[in-house]
Amino acid sequence: MRLILARHGNTFAPGDKVVWAGSSNDLALVETGLKQAHNAAEYLLTENIKPAAIYCSPLQRTKKFAEIVIERLSLNYQPIVDARLNEIDYGEWTGLSDQEIIDRFGEDQLKTWSELSQWPQKGSWGGSESAVLTDIKSFVDEIQKKHSPSDTIMAVSSNGRLRYFLTLMNGEFESRRQEKKVKVKTGHLCELVLDNGSCTLNYWDKNPGAK
Repeated sequence: MRLILARHGNTFAPGDKVVWAGSSNDLALVETGLKQAHNAAEYLLTENIKPAAIYCSPLQRTKKFAEIVIERLSLNYQPIVDARLNEIDYGEWTGLSDQEIIDRFGEDQLKTWSELSQWPQKGSWGGSESAVLTDIKSFVDEIQKKHSPSDTIMAVSSNGRLRYFLTLMNGEFESRRQEKKVKVKTGHLCELVLDNGSCTLNYWDKNPGAK
């Protein structure tokens, strides 16, 4: 089974204050974010990929992204909303800029997450890393039971959550964390192959709009 992961498109326009948007920030896609969704759909169309189902988080930025892909590919279904794809709850970091986080909680806390993908100790984030890992494994196990092994499934989520799909492959998360290559940029795609309990990576953080 091919699992295509997508990060939703931009939620900040040029000139906007860029802040941390977690599970409690239900931001809409801006014009460039809508374009990124169309780019993802065009890439799938060019590659002749028609997902058997598209999942998304409860956030409108992921649902709209999924709806655009579905419409462009003329798929006869609606996105399946799954809370296990929801963004992390960034607690007291929510709505703050990077500099505001540094000022309030310290530069080391921002670097801990942004550069090393380690759950910070300050800021009262909701949930836990172990809960996210449980969600990811549960989601992947369920889609393999629910859909055919020959299907391609798409899941639209957010940067904080998506990186944990790398933990499905032995050593992949740890090695990429050291190389600072776990992030997925807005509108970018990743592809995993799920086969009898094993998982391999075809690509990570691919720009579908690149020529």
